[in-house]
Amino acid sequence: MSGKFRLQQVLDHKRRQEEEKTLELATLTAEQRRSEDTLRILREKEEAQLIALQQVARAGAIDPTHLDAALGYLDAIEGSISKQTELVALIEGRVLESRDALIEILKEKQLLEKLEQQHAAEQQAAETHRENGRLDDIAAQRYIRRRGAEEVS
Repeated sequence: MSGKFRLQQVLDHKRRQEEEKTLELATLTAEQRRSEDTLRILREKEEAQLIALQQVARAGAIDPTHLDAALGYLDAIEGSISKQTELVALIEGRVLESRDALIEILKEKQLLEKLEQQHAAEQQAAETHRENGRLDDIAAQRYIRRRGAEEVS
Protein backbone atom coordinates (compact mmCIF):
# COMPACT_ATOMS: atom_id res chain seq x y z
CA MET A 1 0.00 0.00 0.00
CA SER A 2 1.56 3.30 -1.03
CA GLY A 3 1.73 6.25 1.33
CA LYS A 4 0.09 8.72 -1.02
CA PHE A 5 -3.68 9.13 -1.27
CA ARG A 6 -4.41 8.17 -4.88
CA LEU A 7 -7.38 10.53 -5.21
CA GLN A 8 -5.53 13.57 -3.86
CA GLN A 9 -5.63 15.40 -7.21
CA VAL A 10 -9.37 14.80 -7.46
CA LEU A 11 -9.85 16.08 -3.91
CA ASP A 12 -7.73 19.16 -4.65
CA HIS A 13 -9.81 19.79 -7.78
CA LYS A 14 -13.06 19.53 -5.76
CA ARG A 15 -11.66 22.02 -3.24
CA ARG A 16 -10.87 24.46 -6.05
CA GLN A 17 -14.35 23.93 -7.51
CA GLU A 18 -15.84 24.61 -4.08
CA GLU A 19 -13.95 27.90 -3.80
CA GLU A 20 -14.97 28.97 -7.30
CA LYS A 21 -18.62 27.99 -6.83
CA THR A 22 -18.76 29.70 -3.43
CA LEU A 23 -17.44 32.91 -4.98
CA GLU A 24 -19.91 32.59 -7.86
CA LEU A 25 -22.78 32.05 -5.43
CA ALA A 26 -21.75 35.07 -3.36
CA THR A 27 -21.59 37.22 -6.50
CA LEU A 28 -24.98 36.01 -7.69
CA THR A 29 -26.53 36.51 -4.27
CA ALA A 30 -25.24 40.09 -4.17
CA GLU A 31 -26.60 40.65 -7.69
CA GLN A 32 -29.95 39.20 -6.61
CA ARG A 33 -30.06 41.53 -3.62
CA ARG A 34 -29.31 44.56 -5.82
CA SER A 35 -31.99 43.52 -8.33
CA GLU A 36 -34.55 43.04 -5.57
CA ASP A 37 -33.63 46.45 -4.13
CA THR A 38 -34.11 48.04 -7.54
CA LEU A 39 -37.49 46.33 -7.88
CA ARG A 40 -38.53 47.54 -4.43
CA ILE A 41 -37.52 51.12 -5.31
CA LEU A 42 -39.50 50.96 -8.57
CA ARG A 43 -42.57 49.73 -6.71
CA GLU A 44 -42.17 52.53 -4.17
CA LYS A 45 -41.99 55.07 -7.01
CA GLU A 46 -45.13 53.57 -8.55
CA GLU A 47 -46.93 53.75 -5.21
CA ALA A 48 -45.82 57.35 -4.68
CA GLN A 49 -47.02 58.31 -8.17
CA LEU A 50 -50.41 56.67 -7.57
CA ILE A 51 -50.77 58.51 -4.25
CA ALA A 52 -49.87 61.80 -5.94
CA LEU A 53 -52.49 61.18 -8.64
CA GLN A 54 -55.12 60.38 -6.02
CA GLN A 55 -54.34 63.61 -4.20
CA VAL A 56 -54.64 65.63 -7.41
CA ALA A 57 -57.92 63.87 -8.23
CA ARG A 58 -59.32 64.75 -4.78
CA ALA A 59 -58.38 68.38 -5.29
CA GLY A 60 -60.74 68.41 -8.25
CA ALA A 61 -58.92 70.36 -10.94
CA ILE A 62 -56.91 67.97 -13.12
CA ASP A 63 -54.71 69.42 -15.83
CA PRO A 64 -54.93 67.07 -18.85
CA THR A 65 -51.25 67.52 -19.76
CA HIS A 66 -50.24 66.80 -16.17
CA LEU A 67 -52.50 63.73 -16.16
CA ASP A 68 -51.03 62.46 -19.46
CA ALA A 69 -47.48 62.94 -18.16
CA ALA A 70 -48.29 61.21 -14.87
CA LEU A 71 -49.94 58.28 -16.66
CA GLY A 72 -47.01 58.04 -19.07
CA TYR A 73 -44.63 57.99 -16.11
CA LEU A 74 -46.74 55.24 -14.48
CA ASP A 75 -46.64 53.20 -17.70
CA ALA A 76 -42.86 53.59 -17.85
CA ILE A 77 -42.50 52.51 -14.22
CA GLU A 78 -44.78 49.52 -14.78
CA GLY A 79 -42.68 48.51 -17.79
CA SER A 80 -39.52 48.83 -15.69
CA ILE A 81 -41.14 46.82 -12.90
CA SER A 82 -42.06 44.09 -15.36
CA LYS A 83 -38.51 43.92 -16.75
CA GLN A 84 -36.99 44.03 -13.28
CA THR A 85 -39.32 41.26 -12.07
CA GLU A 86 -38.14 39.08 -14.97
CA LEU A 87 -34.52 39.89 -14.12
CA VAL A 88 -35.05 39.02 -10.45
CA ALA A 89 -36.62 35.69 -11.44
CA LEU A 90 -33.75 34.95 -13.82
CA ILE A 91 -31.14 35.72 -11.17
CA GLU A 92 -33.05 33.67 -8.58
CA GLY A 93 -32.88 30.72 -10.96
CA ARG A 94 -29.15 31.20 -11.42
CA VAL A 95 -28.68 31.43 -7.64
CA LEU A 96 -30.59 28.18 -7.15
CA GLU A 97 -28.59 26.42 -9.87
CA SER A 98 -25.34 27.67 -8.36
CA ARG A 99 -26.42 26.62 -4.87
CA ASP A 100 -27.40 23.15 -6.10
CA ALA A 101 -24.06 22.79 -7.91
CA LEU A 102 -22.20 23.87 -4.76
CA ILE A 103 -24.12 21.34 -2.67
CA GLU A 104 -23.20 18.60 -5.13
CA ILE A 105 -19.54 19.63 -5.06
CA LEU A 106 -19.60 19.66 -1.26
CA LYS A 107 -21.08 16.16 -1.16
CA GLU A 108 -18.42 14.84 -3.53
CA LYS A 109 -15.67 16.62 -1.60
CA GLN A 110 -16.96 15.24 1.70
CA LEU A 111 -16.92 11.72 0.27
CA LEU A 112 -13.35 12.17 -0.94
CA GLU A 113 -12.31 13.56 2.45
CA LYS A 114 -13.78 10.49 4.15
CA LEU A 115 -11.82 8.29 1.78
CA GLU A 116 -8.71 10.31 2.56
CA GLN A 117 -9.29 9.83 6.29
CA GLN A 118 -9.78 6.09 5.79
CA HIS A 119 -6.59 5.96 3.77
CA ALA A 120 -4.71 7.82 6.51
CA ALA A 121 -6.10 5.42 9.14
CA GLU A 122 -5.08 2.41 7.02
CA GLN A 123 -1.62 3.92 6.56
CA GLN A 124 -1.30 4.45 10.30
CA ALA A 125 -2.44 0.88 11.01
CA ALA A 126 0.06 -0.49 8.49
CA GLU A 127 2.86 1.60 10.01
CA THR A 128 1.91 0.41 13.50
CA HIS A 129 1.92 -3.20 12.24
CA ARG A 130 5.38 -2.72 10.67
CA GLU A 131 6.69 -1.11 13.86
CA ASN A 132 5.30 -3.97 15.96
CA GLY A 133 7.00 -6.43 13.59
CA ARG A 134 10.33 -4.63 14.04
CA LEU A 135 9.89 -4.65 17.81
CA ASP A 136 9.10 -8.37 17.70
CA ASP A 137 12.25 -8.97 15.65
CA ILE A 138 14.34 -7.00 18.15
CA ALA A 139 12.83 -8.93 21.05
CA ALA A 140 13.47 -12.25 19.28
CA GLN A 141 17.08 -11.30 18.58
CA ARG A 142 17.63 -10.34 22.23
CA TYR A 143 16.12 -13.59 23.34
CA ILE A 144 18.35 -15.55 20.98
CA ARG A 145 21.44 -13.62 22.17
CA ARG A 146 20.57 -14.18 25.82
CA ARG A 147 19.89 -17.81 25.20
CA GLY A 148 23.17 -18.16 23.33
CA ALA A 149 25.03 -16.32 26.12
CA GLU A 150 23.47 -18.63 28.73
CA GLU A 151 24.53 -21.71 26.78
CA VAL A 152 28.13 -20.47 26.51
CA SER A 153 28.32 -19.85 30.25
